[in-house]
Amino acid sequence: MQTKIEELGTCKKKISIEVSCEEINNELEKEFEKISENAAVPGFRKGKVPRSLLQKRFGKHLEGEVKQNIVNNSYQEAIEENKLVPLGMPEFGEIDFALDKPLNFDITLEVKPDFEVKDYKGLEVHKKATKVTDKMVDEELKRLSLSQSELSTVKSGTIRKGDLIICDLSVDVEGKSVYQDDNIDVFVSGSVIDGINVPSMEESLLGLKSGNEAVVKATLPKDYRVAEFSEKEADLKIKVNEIKRQKAAKVDDELAKSLQCDSLEDLKDKLELELEKQEKMISQADIYKQINDKLLELVDFDLPEGFVTSMTEERAERYRSDMIKKGEPLNEVQGVEQEVKEKSEGEVIRESKLSFIHEYIANAEKIFVTDDEVEKTIANYARNYNLTMEKMYNYLEKVGSLRSMRIQLREDKTMDFLVKEANIIEDSK
Repeated sequence: MQTKIEELGTCKKKISIEVSCEEINNELEKEFEKISENAAVPGFRKGKVPRSLLQKRFGKHLEGEVKQNIVNNSYQEAIEENKLVPLGMPEFGEIDFALDKPLNFDITLEVKPDFEVKDYKGLEVHKKATKVTDKMVDEELKRLSLSQSELSTVKSGTIRKGDLIICDLSVDVEGKSVYQDDNIDVFVSGSVIDGINVPSMEESLLGLKSGNEAVVKATLPKDYRVAEFSEKEADLKIKVNEIKRQKAAKVDDELAKSLQCDSLEDLKDKLELELEKQEKMISQADIYKQINDKLLELVDFDLPEGFVTSMTEERAERYRSDMIKKGEPLNEVQGVEQEVKEKSEGEVIRESKLSFIHEYIANAEKIFVTDDEVEKTIANYARNYNLTMEKMYNYLEKVGSLRSMRIQLREDKTMDFLVKEANIIEDSK
């Protein structure tokens, strides 16, 4: 077999392959042997069928098997010989195969970038001081008191930010009411009423009293409930029936007891410990980010265009699906599509480059994941989901997560290595 490599662009190559008649005939003989051993032909014992009869009966099948084996084996041999790591699926050119002539065909593929990382040990990073203040504890107490709050009716006064109103809605198009609904709940600080996006809703409602009315303009969504008026300009008439406001729970021993603490002081102590944990996690995440930023500064390489496009589309599609699952209006989903795609591309490029760099360092430092480490991780998952190890393993295998889990574990170990080797300067503030 002869191969020729042609550069087509960033990490994109064209492999031209020529397979000789001798190699094709060798593969043909292997297939004949397999057929001869197993073929069941009336009047002949297995292994004793004449070759001419095998050729007549199984010729097309043999040719197909030989072609597939030759192409697959040639491709595998070519990437191994040239030390290429394919990204995505290769594209095969036209394959004009015949048993009596050499086979020539082309393969176009994108490959993992070739680069070298130096000086990744001793990276200088700053560790933020982690100190929990009384103010932080008080803010957390305030948040907890709001989480235990109740909605109470505002008997007098006007609408404020954060209020919830109960109102009647009339949707008018060209002066005609096309839809009405009574006593619907609307969050004043939101921008959606009855599935209709209303960016000016908050400013239109603030300051109104119960019994007041407001009219806001909006464009009805593409999937509006009354199809004939979809994407039409409409006046939304909102009549305020009732204003409801959160009333925060009092910060005292009773609040603490409702949160399974003995007293307010006990609650404060537990909050302080929890905040200390959070601060340490934030500090650690910041160290990881600094190290990754510096790794990206150490080495510069480009990624193949098709790989980036494919990964970006996949990420953007997941984002779109999540928005639809949450019930976001379709016009909003479509409105942010380009923005999401642009943001996703930047994230894909950063994450992919870091993944390749981490893999390089892991190989250089012989960092690997053991079977015991995999088993411990699966055991933790099983405990979290209250499943047996066997069921958890079978689930991960079914959804194809075992390989990605092993990759993630290796990246985690690589980051631990880089942190250990880093020059960490502790900030006093």
